[in-house]
Amino acid sequence: AAKGQVWKRDPGLGVVLPRMFEVDPSHGGFYDLRLAPFSERLDFGLDGMDAKDVLIPDSRDGSSATLADFSQTALQDATGAACTAHDPGFAQVHLFAMLELYRNQVVGLGAYGTFPRKPWTPRLDAPGFECGSDSGLYFGACPGTLLPMCPDDSTSGSGRVDFLHYGHDNTIIAHEVAHNQVQHYTEVRPDGWCGTTTCGDPVGFSRLHDLADAWADHFEDTNCTGGWVAKNAGGIDASRYCGGTRGHEEGSGLPRLHELRTPFDSAHIGDHFPEHREANADGYADMQIGAAALWQVREGVRSLNRVSGHVQYGARLARAMQATGIIPDPDDSDLAIFTMLEDLEFQMIRQWATAPAVGGAPVGDPATNKVTAGFAKAGLFAIPPICIDGNPNTRVSPACPDGENGGDAVIDVDDADTSNDLSLDGVVHRVVDYLRLAGKSPIFHVWTGARFLFNGDSARPLPATAPCNSSFQVEVANDPTFSGPSLVVSPWTAVTTDNRQDSACYGTWSPSMTEWAALQQGGDNSRLYYRARTQDARGMHQRLSTKPAAGFWTVPPPFAVITSTGQVNF
Repeated sequence: AAKGQVWKRDPGLGVVLPRMFEVDPSHGGFYDLRLAPFSERLDFGLDGMDAKDVLIPDSRDGSSATLADFSQTALQDATGAACTAHDPGFAQVHLFAMLELYRNQVVGLGAYGTFPRKPWTPRLDAPGFECGSDSGLYFGACPGTLLPMCPDDSTSGSGRVDFLHYGHDNTIIAHEVAHNQVQHYTEVRPDGWCGTTTCGDPVGFSRLHDLADAWADHFEDTNCTGGWVAKNAGGIDASRYCGGTRGHEEGSGLPRLHELRTPFDSAHIGDHFPEHREANADGYADMQIGAAALWQVREGVRSLNRVSGHVQYGARLARAMQATGIIPDPDDSDLAIFTMLEDLEFQMIRQWATAPAVGGAPVGDPATNKVTAGFAKAGLFAIPPICIDGNPNTRVSPACPDGENGGDAVIDVDDADTSNDLSLDGVVHRVVDYLRLAGKSPIFHVWTGARFLFNGDSARPLPATAPCNSSFQVEVANDPTFSGPSLVVSPWTAVTTDNRQDSACYGTWSPSMTEWAALQQGGDNSRLYYRARTQDARGMHQRLSTKPAAGFWTVPPPFAVITSTGQVNF
């Protein structure tokens, strides 16, 4: 066992935390930062063991034969450690402890065999590898760490001239670990992984940069990658945590914000598919589309269950990734990127839709709609590509038995109240699933399907008329069977399929005040169940939100919770 001090996410939060981790038994009376067979010794400067590499005696300063105590005065002083003029000891302990934390989380989420397969070789400030990081776990300092007023200094130059240290920002460390993690889940599966003697050779997510940002978001509870290392890009704090006056990058630069707006806003497309690919078609940009969708899923399940929602999300995402990728090796076209993301969404839905029954409840998780809504916010739906390939002669039942149809039924609830939102370390997490008794009537967001058709391999430009369904109906009740006297059914509400409008394939509905009053008869801590139906202009191609992926599964209806305060009761 070992203990030391680490930054909470990055030096900018100003919080240092104790962290337990593991190292090898002592070597010649000293402990260093290594753990066989998972990691070789962390090397500062790539110059072998010297005075700058962390080494502590095994029998004093808190250490013993069973504990390596790296939380010593010389190693726990984080003041000024964000700049290279400071002794690098703290940064070395920080990096190694965080690598151990992420490795343990990957193993805890479920991974084939031993992770990593080969020992890591972590390095800090290796000559010839300044100002960057890679999946080999090399992390380097940038010129900004040498400026006189570091870390709050800037030359307002271009590129990385103002960046700080890649090894001090946990979102960067997590991103690089995630490359190893995702490839382990997908591309390097053991023989027989599928349960039979002959298994398909899966394709990973290299076209989407391994979705590494999505795992960094999850591990560090933020949808901004590189918000510290690149904080001074464009001026002091001009890009801090993807805000400031400069904000963030949409391609391969830093920092990267995984953002989506509801409803879609063509003036701020964020990471919406396919629009985000217009000027940013590369692996990093495509990763941002997937990461933004997954962040919305994570936020949705966390909103409903603050205690364990994000933990459940991580475990189910890991299992979904280990079932994806059984498709031909894709190119980087719109069609290929959609196919990979649709495959991931399908496997994510499977994780929720097949969740075991608890206490006599039906099979399936009522929060399945948080998956479909998260992807819908990114413009993505669990629709087979053949249904929107631009060719009415290609069809598949039951998704599109008579040719082209991009219809779907996706719904989510909104409490129309930001006062109960959760703010952690500068990140606001929406809480939308708790409704205030006698408060505002909830808003129901409904997506009726895809806006795009493929023309060959391209989803751009959008067709004049979207292939989605053109109207929806919402049902709300205190009874999950929607058969009780509390049932409220909205009228069929038209949505535009005119792709010149941002609101295409999307609409909202709220109960009237009279209806809302009736729905609250259960009082404090009662549930409000909801679902949506959609159909095309002919009244056909009906979809039901509790039958996701074109009816592939049937799941229990989602619910919101009515409380006297509009807050979580636990």
